[in-house]
This record gives sequence, C-alpha cells and structure tokens, in this order.
Amino acid sequence: MLYLFELGGYNMYNESKISQAMMESYKRFHDKNIKHFTGLFATKWSNINPEMYFDCMFEDDALSLDNIMSIYKFKDKDNKVIDHNLKESFIMSLKLILSYMKKHDMKELVEYCNLRDLCNLKILEHFMKGYVSKLFLVLMIRRRYVVLNDDDRASLPGYVFDDYRNTCYVLDDMEDFITESMIKFNRNLINGTCKTNSKA
Repeated sequence: MLYLFELGGYNMYNESKISQAMMESYKRFHDKNIKHFTGLFATKWSNINPEMYFDCMFEDDALSLDNIMSIYKFKDKDNKVIDHNLKESFIMSLKLILSYMKKHDMKELVEYCNLRDLCNLKILEHFMKGYVSKLFLVLMIRRRYVVLNDDDRASLPGYVFDDYRNTCYVLDDMEDFITESMIKFNRNLINGTCKTNSKA
C-alpha cells in the first residue's frame, strides 16, 4: 500500500506498511496542530506572517515554539530595517530625479528614462553613481519606461539581473508605498516643486 505524508510542504511517499492506528494517530495530531495554529494566527498572532513563521520552523535552532518565535522576531526586525532602507533610498531617488528633471525642463518621467548622453542612458549613469536605487531602476524597467539595448545591459552590474525577480517581489510587497510615492512625485513635477514625503 502507498501512503502519502506531508512534511514541510513536501510530499513524501512511504511504501512500508503502516498500521491503521498509526495513521489515525498521525491524522489526529496533524488536525489538532492545524486547528491550534489557525486559531493563533487568527487571534494572538494576528500580526505575524504565517509563511515566515513556518520558514523559521526549519531553522537549525528551532527546537521549541519559544526558539521559533525568537528566530521569527529577529528576522522580522531585520526585514523591517531592510524595508525602511529600501523606502528611504527610493524616496531619495525620486528627489534627485525630480530635481534633475526640473533643472532640464522635463515634463514626463518617461522622457528622463529615455534620455541619452551620447549613447548612454542617463538613468543608468545615475544608477552607477548611486543617485538612483536598484528598486527604482527595476520599477522603470518593469513598467517599460526604460527599454534596454544590448549595450545598456552590458553596462550594468550582473546583480541587477541576477536579483531581478526578487526585486520584483519586493516591488509587489511595497505596491501601496510605490503608488503613493509616484503620485506625490507626479504632483510635485506638475507643481514645479522638489518636495517629496520622506516618511517610510
């Protein structure tokens, strides 16, 4: 007889014979834990990310629920610092680009994104100098404001493309922040000011 188990999100097949009593015991244990964790995430742990919590369960130090929660809190704090830094660098990019566009009398962001100095895209030059964040650059590439040719791609560090998919996931997670920031950017561009909200 072929039995199917779930372990850490993966299916495991075991062809050895297992008693019906053991199967029933496993099912009761499994159902009890599912109900227990579902209740926690709906009440006491409502502010905890379930996916990240279960990832922490498979860390080497995850020996008990207390250990798992300690690992989760450490990762959550680290993620919030990263999130804050990403937002700050994104806002700084908008400020610098807005200032540059006003100085050169540009009316549309796509105009800046396609501006070339000789053969080089200005946005890539600004990225290489640290004026534009990777997050903003990938957003512009993703929205097709920036269209790269082979020379453009060759001029960029490999990590931009190696990490492209992960950066897109970050953009998805920060969608509300990105939308709000871009609305303020466009409003400031129309009004002729260089102010942006720097609150993350």
